[in-house]
Amino acid sequence: MLQNITWYDSQGNLVFTGRELTVSPEVTKSYRLEIITDDDGYKDYDEVEVKVNPYSIGNIAPNPTSNQAIINYVADQATSAYLMVVSTVTGISNNYILDTTQTSIAIDVSNYPTGTYAVVLVCDCDIEASKNLFKQ
Repeated sequence: MLQNITWYDSQGNLVFTGRELTVSPEVTKSYRLEIITDDDGYKDYDEVEVKVNPYSIGNIAPNPTSNQAIINYVADQATSAYLMVVSTVTGISNNYILDTTQTSIAIDVSNYPTGTYAVVLVCDCDIEASKNLFKQ
């Protein structure tokens, strides 16, 4: 059963025709789908909301590292934020409180055992993003 799928923005403007739409909105947006089956012409509608996460972890440099890592982040809309650096082997973590008006933090990992660590961004008590950090 083939289907025609048409995507519209919230103002009713045609955005795309096809099964898979890739978008990168800067704010949360809704899209309306119109689906028409080729077999019998049945038409149905659905709505999809693309939520934009205002929090992120950017570049971690150097990565891998042996002494210090500079971690870029975006947390300016949060009331409170911190990074958890969690060993993927032991589960042991260290927390680093973030200044939400800044965009990077330097973390000394020279005493960390060699291995892989998950760097987790927590904003207002919710996990928002994560990336891997490799300690040499």
